[in-house]
Amino acid sequence: MFKTERTQYFRSFSSGIPPACEATPARFAIHGCAWAVEAAKILCHACLVIYASQYRLEKMKTYAKKIILLSIITGMFFFIRTSDISHYLTFENLQNNKEALHAYVKGHYTPSVALYIIVYIISTAFSIPGAAILTLAGGFLFGTFLCAAYVNVGATTGAIMAFLSARYLIGDWVQNRYRRQLKKFNEEISRNGHLYLLTLRFVPIFPFFLINILAGLTNVPIKTFLWTTSLGIIPGSLVYAFAGSQLNTIKSAGDIFSWRMAAAFILLALFSLLPVLINKSRNKAP
Repeated sequence: MFKTERTQYFRSFSSGIPPACEATPARFAIHGCAWAVEAAKILCHACLVIYASQYRLEKMKTYAKKIILLSIITGMFFFIRTSDISHYLTFENLQNNKEALHAYVKGHYTPSVALYIIVYIISTAFSIPGAAILTLAGGFLFGTFLCAAYVNVGATTGAIMAFLSARYLIGDWVQNRYRRQLKKFNEEISRNGHLYLLTLRFVPIFPFFLINILAGLTNVPIKTFLWTTSLGIIPGSLVYAFAGSQLNTIKSAGDIFSWRMAAAFILLALFSLLPVLINKSRNKAP
């Protein structure tokens, strides 16, 4: 009788009963103390109310943090989009101001590098159009290999910020809410997620910001996202940085962005997918 009563009473609290509730009514009932049974019930109820209140308070704190973060991101995004910042990141402006920029960097090299990386982080994190122009400028100002290194730091850091924000705001909820539906997808990502990410990074035609957000909704480990992003952007960074180092010989953006370059990146991406295709063909073979 008492076992059944106790089971029904705590059914809704089967996961995580406070330690104080170990003094259940059944213990006291063994000794025939009716007043002790009622006291134990009151104690258990009080403990459960406190526990539930603390749980709700923690959830409210989590929601408040997410709302604040989302408000900051949304505010920054709309501020940047509605301002004229992106209008400065054009090939024409770079050509018109390249000598002034070069002179400033020559006299203030370290602050220029720090500012360049910070601007690249912000540009990547908030999807400001003009990353290619920033890389061209870096190639002209810092040289091919140093520019590629600075771009790698800035772009990878900005990508991680967007990735973690997406995972914190909605990624965990998506994984918990659709756990069954995403089971096969998550298994595939666990096996070949790093190759898919490398493929997407190798081809610059895929929106960089969108990849960061969508990856945050998956179960891709942050370490995998970090190294695939850092490695995957190296070819494109070197190409654009080298083009920037030849800025004096380039007359228009069309001299850089050609179909031959796009074809080269696509072939590189297909090469990175080769292991996945081979494994799938082997699995299908009888």
